[in-house]
Amino acid sequence: MTNMKQIFNRKKQEIVFLQDNGIDPSNLPSRWGWMDMYPDLIPKFYRNVIYPFYNRTATIPEINQMGFKTYVENVVQITGKTFNKWVSEQGFKTRYKALNTEPCTNIDEDFLLKYSLTHGIDSNSLKSRFTIAELRFFDRHKINPNEVPHRWDWLDFKNGLNLAIVFIKEVLSPIFGRVPYQNELKKTNYTSFPDSLQNRLRKSYNQVLEIGEFEQIVKSSRSFEDDDITENEREFHKHYNLEKELNSRWSWMDTHPSLMVMFFNEVLIKIENRVPSKSEVIEGGYSGFLTRIQRMENYSWEQLVIDSGNSPISGGTKVKEEGFTDLELNFFKKYGINKSNMLYRFDWLDYRCDLAKNFLDDVLIPLFGKVPNRNMIRAKGFGGFPKTLKKKCNLTYLELIESAGHEYYINLRFIVGHRFHRLLNDQFTLHFLSYYIKYFVEPNIYPSRRPDGLLIVNKEILNLILENDWIAKKLNINSNNFKNLKLIIVEITSDLSDSNLVEKVLKYQHQDVFLFIVGYKWYFDDSIKTIPNDYRVLFSENIRILSVELFAQLIGISEKQLKKIKHYEKLAENHDIKSLKQEIILPREELFHKDDLKKELINLNLIEDKISEYLNFDTMEYETKTDLISKELEQITKPNFQKNKVAIIDIETTGFSRKFDKIIEIGIIELDINTKEKKILFNSPIYEKGVELFEENEIFKKIYIDYEEVINAPPLELLQEILKLIFENYRVAAFNSNFDLGFLKNRGFRFPKKLRDIMKYVREIIPKTQKYNFQDAYRYMYNLNENRERKYLSEPNYIQQHRAIDDAMYEAELLCFLYYEFNYPLDFQTEITDIINDSDLKNLNFNVNLNCNQFDGKLSCSRENKYKQKNNKDNLF
Repeated sequence: MTNMKQIFNRKKQEIVFLQDNGIDPSNLPSRWGWMDMYPDLIPKFYRNVIYPFYNRTATIPEINQMGFKTYVENVVQITGKTFNKWVSEQGFKTRYKALNTEPCTNIDEDFLLKYSLTHGIDSNSLKSRFTIAELRFFDRHKINPNEVPHRWDWLDFKNGLNLAIVFIKEVLSPIFGRVPYQNELKKTNYTSFPDSLQNRLRKSYNQVLEIGEFEQIVKSSRSFEDDDITENEREFHKHYNLEKELNSRWSWMDTHPSLMVMFFNEVLIKIENRVPSKSEVIEGGYSGFLTRIQRMENYSWEQLVIDSGNSPISGGTKVKEEGFTDLELNFFKKYGINKSNMLYRFDWLDYRCDLAKNFLDDVLIPLFGKVPNRNMIRAKGFGGFPKTLKKKCNLTYLELIESAGHEYYINLRFIVGHRFHRLLNDQFTLHFLSYYIKYFVEPNIYPSRRPDGLLIVNKEILNLILENDWIAKKLNINSNNFKNLKLIIVEITSDLSDSNLVEKVLKYQHQDVFLFIVGYKWYFDDSIKTIPNDYRVLFSENIRILSVELFAQLIGISEKQLKKIKHYEKLAENHDIKSLKQEIILPREELFHKDDLKKELINLNLIEDKISEYLNFDTMEYETKTDLISKELEQITKPNFQKNKVAIIDIETTGFSRKFDKIIEIGIIELDINTKEKKILFNSPIYEKGVELFEENEIFKKIYIDYEEVINAPPLELLQEILKLIFENYRVAAFNSNFDLGFLKNRGFRFPKKLRDIMKYVREIIPKTQKYNFQDAYRYMYNLNENRERKYLSEPNYIQQHRAIDDAMYEAELLCFLYYEFNYPLDFQTEITDIINDSDLKNLNFNVNLNCNQFDGKLSCSRENKYKQKNNKDNLF
């Protein structure tokens, strides 16, 4: 073994890896011969040998330093991809990017050679990661490049802010002959410097200039067009002498934050002559202003409204005559409410809180036939009522119902389960806080799903979990289980059936996550349950299913706290909502949520920016959209606007029968065929009467739509107008049109501009032996040379989510690919009926059947001989 190590210069971890996988190194023809013989082990080698060395994604120079340069070269040769792209496809986020080459003088080359020898780093590696000016900066300030694996890691040093100021003075200023503006750094080797300041130091580039007391004595080129600025905005710039110092449209917000209130009062109020909504701000052309506000720490749109001397409390949606129901109008008349004085729908609560009970009795209950819950009234357009009631009358909707003597319509299991979960999470939070460990409650980091709790793997949490040796052995866990993991997910459930457990695993399993499924209704002799046998469970070594009591002991909860948990469990089992409600709740500010989690993960270098990118779930989150903004409504009927637009439609249903099954979700994506841009036109769960019969339907497990989500969704009847407007004005397409459009046609919708079925078009391209369901068709088309060259399709290992909007998004990608590479036609087909009836045919003595269609407004017909088997098609017009 030693001889082979000397011959091939193998590292110790290399030899261990080969032996662990049943390979005798002495039988290999060369050091890396196993890569050709066992290609499946190539990603495993990276995961088990290279990644653990740095406990993060290593750069190519770092891998070369480890002695694995040939491994990188072989991966590129075998896969035909760049190494960083291949690493990214394995689920690891790559952050290394080579710089553009810069001219070097002989003096620079001499310095680079000496510097590389001093620090033991290849000179080419240094040149690809840092500029010469940066390396001289490192040399002057004794920064070891070995401690800077990624370019701007030195900003994380304790004196990072001071170094940043010196960097601007010693590196950037000499290059530009002065202190450059942020926009001037774009398209240079320093374009990522401002973003790194923001991400690592939480300071903008302009803030660092201000702290360093730099003077910018010249104005840089503007980064926006004059056409972007509104007249009111231009007057604002002129009034406060901002024009000369603007280097981007909103740069004044960094240098003059106190002017935001003036901007609100002098520019934004003029949008509607009142406090505008966020959507109205966006429609007015000021989305950048709103975006900057939302990114600020310790500030918000609501606070700006208050600082501007206005009230952030509105009475719901803006008043429109057609927005009031007949029940509301009768209510106003009965109690003498003058609706002409209202700007918002529920403004009458400003002075008549005493009528809230009457509104419940006279409007809401008659509308639903029972006391509706908040989801139900939201679906009918009354969602602003509970919110306004709370803010203007200091009364919750539930308190209103109780004071009116009504019984609240609730899902008992949901209310009890939610309350128990909350109390249980409170106990966990209190417990971990005592160890200065953050327990994140319901972090929204997974696509469309929130785990009950999340812990970041670190020394403190490992010491706590592994402290109880007996339980650790019982659960078969040790420090090696968490060696390469980043997060621990805690998912609490009462349903321990195999199907539910598998569903939990599929939602949260990930190669970097350890999953504890904690059951609080235990039906087994032991306090540990085996993982259900299912081929979709990929990381079983990272999953444990155990009782609440055992989990509490595992993390070291005291006997007193454990008794409290058992007390909660008993109340939950008895459906004792009243007692559960009386239990003490932690203050909300003591719980840690999504924003805190994101910052924490960034600080610990576990993610770069976006949690979804870090976890790489191959899924996206989409906003619900059930209406068109005024700009869309204005453009939708314009022929020129629609000429290059296609609406891709996908639906989810309870089954295949148009007559008996129900539509439960509709998603529509608009594809601009010229720009290839995609946007959401419509996205919502759908309620159809009778869907209650399908509560136990398997569809709610397969596609992860909650039954409650559907039952409380807007009814299809209320969405008919918006859907009709889309269907009758857009060219429409679908993958398997007979299914999706067939269901919708059965509900009375028409599609006068229907394009060819995407599925049928794909079947003409792929081999007959190839499966043509959407997932398999997409994967096949992804591997075609036409796509590899131009990258129309984005997911090599695409997994269909069976959510309408997600499916429609990827169907849009496929349609775009078919259009540009396989001549998918955009001329739509409209059937022409009743042009020539049977009697007309007899009079004309046509011995044929006529099939007439309209393509993009052009009428054409073909005739088919009635009696001969051979078809003869001629253009009659």
